[in-house]
Amino acid sequence: MKCAVLCLAIVLASLTALGQNPTQAQPSPASGQPVAASTPAAQAAAPKLAASEPPATKPRVFLQSQSKGNNANAARDQSMEMSRDFEEVCPAVRVTITQQMADYTVLLNHIEIGLFVRDNQFQLADKDGDLLSKTKEGGSIRGGVKKVCDLILADWAKGKGQVAAAAPDAPAPSSDTVALAQQATTTATTELTFISTPDGADIELDGAFVGSAPSTVSVANGDHTVRITKKGYRPYEKKLRTSGGTVSLRADLDVIGQ
Repeated sequence: MKCAVLCLAIVLASLTALGQNPTQAQPSPASGQPVAASTPAAQAAAPKLAASEPPATKPRVFLQSQSKGNNANAARDQSMEMSRDFEEVCPAVRVTITQQMADYTVLLNHIEIGLFVRDNQFQLADKDGDLLSKTKEGGSIRGGVKKVCDLILADWAKGKGQVAAAAPDAPAPSSDTVALAQQATTTATTELTFISTPDGADIELDGAFVGSAPSTVSVANGDHTVRITKKGYRPYEKKLRTSGGTVSLRADLDVIGQ
């Protein structure tokens, strides 16, 4: 009789264990404490890890240069020299070879005559083609790059970097808008060709010497003052506004005393 009662109790205990809800808390093997069951609903309720922040956007810079002189070094592409200097002294910017993608354009006018005469003139314009600096002359290319770098970073810190970083979340511009923006950026500079009679007159653009006529100079769009002089002749002076393309300017100089 006792054996029958004992067997019945064992059978009832086994049936109770088999009927346990698998979603109920199970004891932890290590601590003996209840552990919450992993279910699809529990997984959905678990907080997701925040996506990492994208790296800060660097301002993109397009480099443009022209070089004049009477020796072999003057014929080199000074844009390559500027690019190397930007990598070394201004790592906070990114040099691009696509002007339409650039936030800034750096213009260099390099003059190299003989073994000792060196002149480097820099201009800096933003994406809209507005000048951020006046023409600078003198000094090395590396020194000019350092000064331009400081101007770029100061202007970028005003909030243009935040606008660029938020651009991926903004609606994509239409093809017409992109075409107009590319056209505006492409015409951010003007090629000025100077011709004088007689030849060899000195050319000053916005107070800076840029070469001798005949000569072609790339300038940012806007208002400029041109002065062409030659010893023994009356100076020629003209104010003009450039808006892209190529412009020719001829100065017929009058002999002093006539």
